[in-house]
Amino acid sequence: MKQYQKYILIIIIAFALFVPMTQMNLNLFGVQTLEGGISIAEKPEFKRENYWNLTWQEDFSKYVNDNFGFRTWYVRLINQIRYSFFNHTKAPGVVIGKNGELFIESYIDDYIGKITLEDQK
Repeated sequence: MKQYQKYILIIIIAFALFVPMTQMNLNLFGVQTLEGGISIAEKPEFKRENYWNLTWQEDFSKYVNDNFGFRTWYVRLINQIRYSFFNHTKAPGVVIGKNGELFIESYIDDYIGKITLEDQK
């Protein structure tokens, strides 16, 4: 029985590694893009001088990190886990209210009078 467990574990690991890579290259499933103030890295053009001064590797690493398969699903899943289990949000300037509602901190500051017109000058 232990032998089958090893094979199942290997299959799960291989699936977890190769499915995102396949999605990135073949785009088999339609995935919604993330919205908001994010910038997605473009695929860098390979040039010999960029390769030798290591800028191509850094740019390509950013490209793969921003474009790997199912990235938007993983980002949404991690954010939902963070919010549901730990009552935390990683969005800058967002506050969680009493009933689990999300508020933008600057609106709260304006409402309570923390920021006045003199502070904005």
